[in-house]
Amino acid sequence: MPQPKLYRLLERLDGRELPWLDKFLASPFFSSSPWPQSLWECLRDAHPRYEALRKEEVFGRLCPGQPFDSKFLNDRYSELSRLVESFFFQQAFRREESLQRRARRAAYRRRGLYPLFSKECHRQASYLLGQPYRSPGNLAEALEIFDAHYIHPESKSHADEGAETSQVMEQLDLHFVLLKLKYACDQLARRLSFNEPLDERFLEAVLEEAPHLEERHPAIGLYYRLARLFIEGCPDESFQQTKRLFYDLGELLPAAEQSFVLAKFVALAYMRFNRNQERGLGEVYELFQYGEKHRLFIFDGVISDATFLNVCTIAAQTGDFDWARQFIQKNEAFLPEAAKPDAVILGRATVSFAQEDYSGAYHQLNEVYKKQSAYKLRVRSLYVRCLLGMHLAELRHEAPLHSALEAFGQYIRRHPNLSKGRKDAYLNFAKAVKKIALLRSQAWHSSRARAATLEWLNQLQPIILGAWLRKQLERTELR
Repeated sequence: MPQPKLYRLLERLDGRELPWLDKFLASPFFSSSPWPQSLWECLRDAHPRYEALRKEEVFGRLCPGQPFDSKFLNDRYSELSRLVESFFFQQAFRREESLQRRARRAAYRRRGLYPLFSKECHRQASYLLGQPYRSPGNLAEALEIFDAHYIHPESKSHADEGAETSQVMEQLDLHFVLLKLKYACDQLARRLSFNEPLDERFLEAVLEEAPHLEERHPAIGLYYRLARLFIEGCPDESFQQTKRLFYDLGELLPAAEQSFVLAKFVALAYMRFNRNQERGLGEVYELFQYGEKHRLFIFDGVISDATFLNVCTIAAQTGDFDWARQFIQKNEAFLPEAAKPDAVILGRATVSFAQEDYSGAYHQLNEVYKKQSAYKLRVRSLYVRCLLGMHLAELRHEAPLHSALEAFGQYIRRHPNLSKGRKDAYLNFAKAVKKIALLRSQAWHSSRARAATLEWLNQLQPIILGAWLRKQLERTELR
């Protein structure tokens, strides 16, 4: 049964926002009905995991002693949903300066307060054009302000306003090239990661414009070189030069710009990692360290769980376990509430696994193994690897490993979003785990059996985590 819209909205509330929502729902300015606040009181303790709530149970708390009325409860859910959406809009207004600026201008204009409107327009335009880094968005908003002031029937300074507007238009030419370069880099990165189609004419046009404007804006040269890296296959010398340029520009770029560029460098570094794992791993880790140092992973007080887990995985693979644990400790508070418990457990288990503490990782994963979390595939594959590592060390884990492999195979075959190629890769991984486990149980000391298993594994395609499996098989000679 699909999750109610209300639950999806409430899950996105940060725990620090709950007292604000309490006050919002208690205010008669936003609602005169007592039901939304009463319903929220019934749901609040479940935050952020509302999926376990049964509607009959909620109704019983809301209307004790009354027979269950599905329509009444659905109406109350819809009523609270609308108010939560309004709360989101209020929170966005409090945090977004551009929304506040537009609201101030609109308030003065619609009330016919031209002197205050004119003063506010000049104040806002001066602020936007006085920023050390004038983004395309800032310049477009400045043009919007000048235009609104220029066409106002009470405006007395058309000549001055026209000159200012022309000045902004000149800047917009420069910054629209920058904006197009950013989108070009994003399209190229998405083509690399998701094989999405690319608008070749758009790309050709923007790359032709950019070289003439490099000297007029610090970021144009950076984005131009970044786009060339995607197009040319990321040659080593160009990659290192462009990365140094990014580091040199540093905090001249706003945090949002730095985060955008960092994400593109990470995509390129992963491409290089697939070519040369030893060198590429260090490059990805270096970029993640830069992002953590400058706090570039946190947006509006939230770090995405995907980024959080990717950083944990790469740091663990490099062997910098102390840094990985510090990263988890510093950033777990910024995870989305709905993702926080499972993401933290999986992050810690990933570090333990990389340290070859298979038993420790296994016991951590037991807390999330049976949950319907977004990480189910990652959890189950790591769970199987932990059991194999434990079985190679001590034979008493054969039965739980066999059971986990059966469940893993069924899960992969039924997975609705995996392509046939990925399903085959995961199922071959399960076959290989089973064969290596059998080798450990029956023919551990046979060098011929180990060699035959290794040859079979090398020919098994497609397969995921093949390098790790080969490493485990080769280690059997040392045990």
